[in-house]
Amino acid sequence: MDSIAGLEAHRQTLLNEMLQIRWVVRGTFEEQMLPVRHRDRKEPVWRGPYFVLARWTQGKTHSRRIPASEAPRMREGTQNYKRLKELCEQFAAVTERLGELERSSDASEEALKKGRKSRRSSPRR
Repeated sequence: MDSIAGLEAHRQTLLNEMLQIRWVVRGTFEEQMLPVRHRDRKEPVWRGPYFVLARWTQGKTHSRRIPASEAPRMREGTQNYKRLKELCEQFAAVTERLGELERSSDASEEALKKGRKSRRSSPRR
C-alpha cells in the first residue's frame, strides 16, 4: 500500500526529473529513404536518408525537412519531448493516487469523529 509521504517524495522526484529537461521539440523525427528510378535500371535506387520533423497542429500534419547537420539535435529534442510527456503522465497518476489516499484518510477520520459522539447527541422529544 502506498503512503502519503512516499507518494509526495515520488512526485518531487518526477518534478526534479522534469526540471532537468532543458528544451523540447514537439513532434516526431523520422528518416526517409526515397526510391529514384533510372532509365537504365529495372530496380529503383534508394536515396537518403532525408530527415523529417512532423507535428500535428490545427488539425493537420505539418512536416518539414531537417538538414543533416541539425538531425542529431532535433532527434534529441523529440526524445526529450516524449520523455516529458511520460513524466507528466506519471505525475498525474501519482497525484491522483495521492488525492485518493487523502480523501480516504479524511473519510476515516470523519468516521472516527462520528463514532465518538454520544448517543444522546440528538435533542430529546
